[in-house]
Amino acid sequence: MMNEKILLVTGSSRGIGAATAILAAKKEYSICLNYLNDEKSAFKVRDEILNLGAKCITVRADVSNEHQVKKMFDDIDTQLGSITHLVNNVGILKQKTPLIDMDGERFQQVLLTNVMSHFYCSSEAI
Repeated sequence: MMNEKILLVTGSSRGIGAATAILAAKKEYSICLNYLNDEKSAFKVRDEILNLGAKCITVRADVSNEHQVKKMFDDIDTQLGSITHLVNNVGILKQKTPLIDMDGERFQQVLLTNVMSHFYCSSEAI
């Protein structure tokens, strides 16, 4: 359909992402819920959205991985159509640690998840 609104919400199995997806579904968006680890919560949000009468799919993807992001967008295109809206919600926090005790791998994971994931998803959306 030409005027269909299709929304991807990253990190949407709980919290702000889940609330955003549910609100958008109430406003007649078709929803792609992205999650990484908490499949049970993602399916619970999906079921709530489906019960509202909206279209909804779940896609497990690590959005800090460019290849998984590309596959997620392919899945969305196939199952819902091209996205029209994107909410880059995903982000991680780690236990507060003095810099001297922090290693590069930890810092890189935070950067990939909190910064590069937004680049990957925005780039694919465009």
